[in-house]
Amino acid sequence: MRRKLTILLFSVLFLIVASCSRNEPFDPKPQPEPEPLIEYACPKADDIYKIYPDTLFVNPTGLYIIYEKRPIKLTYTDEFSTTFALFTCEGKLDSRNKTVNNPLSWKIKTDDKENRDVVYANQGVIQIKQVLLPKDIDRILTFKEGEKMEYSVSLLNFKEDTIQTSKITFIYKKDL
Repeated sequence: MRRKLTILLFSVLFLIVASCSRNEPFDPKPQPEPEPLIEYACPKADDIYKIYPDTLFVNPTGLYIIYEKRPIKLTYTDEFSTTFALFTCEGKLDSRNKTVNNPLSWKIKTDDKENRDVVYANQGVIQIKQVLLPKDIDRILTFKEGEKMEYSVSLLNFKEDTIQTSKITFIYKKDL
């Protein structure tokens, strides 16, 4: 009996000593503020995603977009190019979060109705070079100033059903 009391007493003393600390008690870090939700106006009311950029300019020096009234040159090489971004359309956050609306591939149709192979996406987006091939750039460079070429792009889900179809426009502009 005496042995059991000694063990119990030492256990209690150990817990008391172990729980005492000279440091202040640990306070949990404050949680960061949630990021604000940014939604974008979309061309069609039933669209879930806005593809950005949806208008690109091509000239002999490269591929450009206009951002805040300034031309910005995009990366376009044989190995790598800038990617398209998918923004959430205004009021479509709940639709975007459904699995059936998760774009896993893109189906591309050129302006002359040529169907291209389905391009599988990395986190929903693909590189510009997978839509605009070098032969397309060569063709655009023969255009007159301001002439356009429009591609139809369908975002496909895991069942390869169409989520939405959007337009991407390429415009020849000699001087930017």
